[in-house]
Amino acid sequence: MQKKARKSKRAKFWKSLFIFLILLAVWSIIADIIVIFWGESYPRETGFFINAVKYSIFFLFAKSLIKLNAYSFKKIMGSFSIKKVPWTKLLTINLFIIFLNLPFMATLLESQSLFSLKILNGFLPAPKETLYHLPSSLLMVIFAPFVEEVLFRGFLLNKIGEKQTTASSLLLSSIIFSVFHLNGLTLAQFFAGLFFGICYIQTKKLIVPILLHMISNALPLLLVHFTRLEFLQTPPFATLEASLTQETIILPILVLVCSYVFYKSIKKLPKTVPLARIINKIV
Repeated sequence: MQKKARKSKRAKFWKSLFIFLILLAVWSIIADIIVIFWGESYPRETGFFINAVKYSIFFLFAKSLIKLNAYSFKKIMGSFSIKKVPWTKLLTINLFIIFLNLPFMATLLESQSLFSLKILNGFLPAPKETLYHLPSSLLMVIFAPFVEEVLFRGFLLNKIGEKQTTASSLLLSSIIFSVFHLNGLTLAQFFAGLFFGICYIQTKKLIVPILLHMISNALPLLLVHFTRLEFLQTPPFATLEASLTQETIILPILVLVCSYVFYKSIKKLPKTVPLARIINKIV
């Protein structure tokens, strides 16, 4: 009976994950259709509405998954205290990961493709003179990080951790997190997923990766909005070709450094993730 119950529970999880990926694919197709329909006149307001609907759907989806698996927000969130958290170390690593995105963002600003319009108009806040400036900024800086951390670290990392090791749980949840960001920033998002997951496991407080994620979204947004990344639009980032050339030199180095840092970090982590530890004790 216990084996059947476990198989049923596992089947529900993979079914839920499959539905999530289908929702993600459907959203991407709808977003692309809207971009093609608008063409070069694709407005940022449309990007705001697309992302608002997207994150609202995924928040409701995360909430239903948590309830389905008999979790609770209180258990997932852990303590809200941020004392004794090594913020200096975490912020330094966070800034390093953010740096992975900058060459790509500079490349996008030089490109006039519909692909770049879709990403930038979904990422940047609406112009200050429009009604959507503040809501779009709040969406990307506060609501999106909260939803993503609850879904990918709070639920998915813990759920995979019930049956997998810490390392496997981190890798799988980070891969799915990067698939969620299939917009050219996938590599940086994979490392960001690893980093946020490690922070959650080490501190057992979801508020830590949520705050770091908010900073990750806020800094590039502010840089692009206020400077248009002009410091990256001068040589050697002045052209698309130069930017891509730089990426072929910089990215492998960054990937090697990130891989080494996270490899050493994962080796020091406990064998189970926060909720899995609690569940294993109960079982």
